[in-house]
Amino acid sequence: RKRAHSAAEEAMGLCPGTLKIDYTHFTQKRAGGTHDTHSDNCFALYASEDRPVPGCDESRHHAYPFTNRVVSSILYLNEDFEGGEFYWADQRTGEPKTVVRPKPGRMMVFSSGAESLHGALPVTDRKEEEPSRRLALAMWFGTDASREEAEPVFNERVDEMETDFETEESRALIWQRVDESVVIGKSALHDFFPLKIAKQATMLNTTMHLQVV
Repeated sequence: RKRAHSAAEEAMGLCPGTLKIDYTHFTQKRAGGTHDTHSDNCFALYASEDRPVPGCDESRHHAYPFTNRVVSSILYLNEDFEGGEFYWADQRTGEPKTVVRPKPGRMMVFSSGAESLHGALPVTDRKEEEPSRRLALAMWFGTDASREEAEPVFNERVDEMETDFETEESRALIWQRVDESVVIGKSALHDFFPLKIAKQATMLNTTMHLQVV
């Protein structure tokens, strides 16, 4: 979590401590799981003849999306699945344009606004193998310290309104350094090596347990 935080600031060219963690979320998508094109801090409007760049629909208000989010990141944790690729979308059509191949330790970093329309392609089942399961660590960042997410306490249940997941001290994400970095427009793609994660993961009610080996 802390390494991903630092990498996000580095990717966006920001000084350490500029970004505050707004929310951290372990996600699991099985066969059929997908995420339509969207932005992370508003209801996005695609670009058009009257709107040269994507914008926010100011007429729609909801507790989600969160307008304080300025940077987003998604870190792949495994590769035991088919499909499920992250993509940046065409700003006029919302269709996938830049597709990122899944790879453990690969992290996408991008601004959270309508300029970064993105989504995830459907996860598909693998033939004659264990069912597909796409695991990722999604994080959103703001700059308001008063809204910073509390750091999870190891070995204790965290309020489900903050996060649905439990963590154990022996199950922290493990990586060492950024081995590869690719800049895509104002976004970035990081590969962390080595990464040892998620040999086993199970969903129990609203709690996911990740076992690092």
